[in-house]
Amino acid sequence: MKGQESKVWIVTILIGVLLTVGAVMALNKVSESKNFVGAGDRIRVTVQLQNSEGAPLSGATVRYHQGNWHDLGTTDDAGQVQAELSAGTYLFRVTHEHVTNEKRQDIAADPVVVFQTQRVVVKLQDSTGAPLDEGVVKYHSGNWHEFGTTSGGEVAKELLSGNLLFRLSHESIYNDKRQDR
Repeated sequence: MKGQESKVWIVTILIGVLLTVGAVMALNKVSESKNFVGAGDRIRVTVQLQNSEGAPLSGATVRYHQGNWHDLGTTDDAGQVQAELSAGTYLFRVTHEHVTNEKRQDIAADPVVVFQTQRVVVKLQDSTGAPLDEGVVKYHSGNWHEFGTTSGGEVAKELLSGNLLFRLSHESIYNDKRQDR
């Protein structure tokens, strides 16, 4: 009987080892098909800036925060900046036309970080609703910045979203309005 007990014990250990090896092989197969990213892996991240219609915008500065702020670069003609970063969640910051937006994103889950502007239209009308030209518009984001001059009673500009102060001057009179866009 003693010989039979050891055979049962060896068979049980062997079955346990085979099950463990099979489970490890199955997990490796799943991780290969899912492209799991480990904590030390580097990921090519792309930060994009698009206008309200989805067209790329160049010239925006891009930074990311990990302990402190780091420069990623300036968006190119394709509206992009690319870099290799370690897998993780980062706070990204884009500054365009003196307005800054931030977005937190896990680059292992999605390595493309998209920022989009909005088309902001300022209208100048007289008391009857007729459009007025030559209204000079500025917006405040840290300092006053040129927005444009009305033509046909309107002027438009692509800006990142935020709560900005707008100033419209016409015939030596100005009016300020804070607008959340």
